[in-house]
Amino acid sequence: MKKTHILSVLLLSLYICQSQIKWQKPSKYGFEVYQKYPIYYDLLTGLPDKSGIVKIVLSLSMQNDILQFTRFHDKYIAKFETSFNIRDKDKKTYFSDIWTNEVIEKKFKNTNLKDVYQTNSRTFKINISPGEYEIFLEIMDINSRSVYQSTRPLFIIHDSSSTLNCSEVKFVNIDNNMPFEIIYDENKTAVEFNTNPVAFFEIKTFLSDSITVKSQLFLD
Repeated sequence: MKKTHILSVLLLSLYICQSQIKWQKPSKYGFEVYQKYPIYYDLLTGLPDKSGIVKIVLSLSMQNDILQFTRFHDKYIAKFETSFNIRDKDKKTYFSDIWTNEVIEKKFKNTNLKDVYQTNSRTFKINISPGEYEIFLEIMDINSRSVYQSTRPLFIIHDSSSTLNCSEVKFVNIDNNMPFEIIYDENKTAVEFNTNPVAFFEIKTFLSDSITVKSQLFLD
């Protein structure tokens, strides 16, 4: 049984975006303007290995402007706590993890920027059975005590004995100097200019040591 990670580089030039997406807003020039959420996150779910262990990568981005910074000597500090939970259909917690991130800015003007995000990624390796679950994410700004919550479905696929299994595909930004960031998913229909997104997915094959991947990009 072979498990392969595929990185397929797709250079995208997108000029038209769908107007229905809520993270866009109309401008006085008559076209839609790209606008990021103050907080956005996504998951990359891999395939189960022989022991039933599934790798789940959480990508989380927090806008500077939504965080509350406090001055400490010659710098400004913000902290936020993230609680990541996987729940079953009965809302019982199957997996949970909590951690804290610290943001440091040297200039006050940077604390209110809406185009600067603190991107973090975290990888979990979980022994979890196939089925339907729910992600419950809670973020608390430690200084302001503001709390943000979100839920979304999580599907763990069955590890069938077919000749080929494939995980979901996500467009990501992979840079050795940056955290793993998911930049394109089913909720977004545009990629920022001057980016080279990478299509990331896993393929497991039972009968062959090698595979051929053909990538195609379709524009509506």
